[in-house]
Amino acid sequence: MTETGKWADRWFRSLAPDHKCLWMYLLDNCDQCGVIEPDYELIEFIIGSTFDWGCLESVFSGRLVKLDDHKWWIPKFIRFQNGRLSNDCKPHQHIIGLLEKHGLSGRYRTLEENGYKGLEEAQTLAHTPTPKNGLQRHPDAPTATPTRQPKLTAVHFDTFWMEWPRSDRKTDKAKCLKYWQIHGLDNLWDAIHKGLEAWKVSESWTADEGKYIPMPYTWLDNARWETPPAQAQLPPPTAHPAKKEPSKREQFDRAVGDLVERLWAVRKNHDEFTRQCQVGNDKYRDLGVNQDGHDVVYEAVDIVRFRQEAERRKAESEET
Repeated sequence: MTETGKWADRWFRSLAPDHKCLWMYLLDNCDQCGVIEPDYELIEFIIGSTFDWGCLESVFSGRLVKLDDHKWWIPKFIRFQNGRLSNDCKPHQHIIGLLEKHGLSGRYRTLEENGYKGLEEAQTLAHTPTPKNGLQRHPDAPTATPTRQPKLTAVHFDTFWMEWPRSDRKTDKAKCLKYWQIHGLDNLWDAIHKGLEAWKVSESWTADEGKYIPMPYTWLDNARWETPPAQAQLPPPTAHPAKKEPSKREQFDRAVGDLVERLWAVRKNHDEFTRQCQVGNDKYRDLGVNQDGHDVVYEAVDIVRFRQEAERRKAESEET
C-alpha cells in the first residue's frame, strides 16, 4: 500500500526529484517494520543519480534513521501500514518479531508513547542503546547536542571511476566512494589523477590483458598514486586456476543489466522495444525467475520504467 497523500505533503514536494525517487524506492523495498539494508550501487544504477549517503538523515528530516548495523529505518512506516501493533493480532506478531530482530522494540514503543512527536528525535534514539533492564530514557531527560558533521564531497570521484581501466576487479564502487569522501580525496585529485594515468600505461597493468590491475579500493587505500609504476614488480607467474562458473543469481543479474542497457537505448521506439523484450525472453528463458518470482524481462522492463519516470520528473523540475 502506497501513501498517495505524499504528493500533497509540503515536505515531500520540497525534495529534489532524485530524492523523491529515492524515498519511494526505500518505501517500496523496506521490510514490514520499515528497515532496509540498501545496496547503494544498485540504487544509484536504478535511479540514475549519485547520492551523498552520509547526509541522507538531514535530507529526509529525521524520517529516515541510520542504524548501528548499517541499515536504515523508516520509523513511521509501521504506523501507516498497520496502525498500533498488538501482540493479540496474529499478523502483527511477525512485525513485532522483526522489531526484536533489529533491536528496535524499545525505540518503537517510545515513539508510540510519545505520539511520534519530533521525528528528528528518532535519530538520537537510534544511536542510543536500549538498557538491558528494558527501561527507556525519560523523554524530559537532557540530551547531548549532536555535533554537526562536515559535508562529505566527491566532486572528482565519477571521473576517477570512469577512467579506471575495465577489469574483473573493478568492483565495490559504493565502498570506494565512501572511502573517497571520508578521506577527503578530492583535495588530492591532481596527484591521484597523475598517478592513475601513469599506472594505466605501466607494464604491470597492461601485461596479460590487465590481469594484474588491482581493485580500485585497494589502490586508494594503499595510496598507490604516490608509488611510481617503475618501482612496482610483476608478481611471479602462477598456474591459471580453473575459471569459476558464475552462480545462477549472478547470471540472472548480469542478464538483467545487459537487457536494461539494450532496452534503454530503444526506449522511444515502441516496436524495437517490444522486439528486444521478445529477444530477451527467448535468450534468457533458461535463467528462470528470481526470489520475487520475476523473470529477466520483467525485472529489466521494471528498471527501465523506473528510470524513465525519474527522468521525466527531473525534466519537469528543471522546467519549473
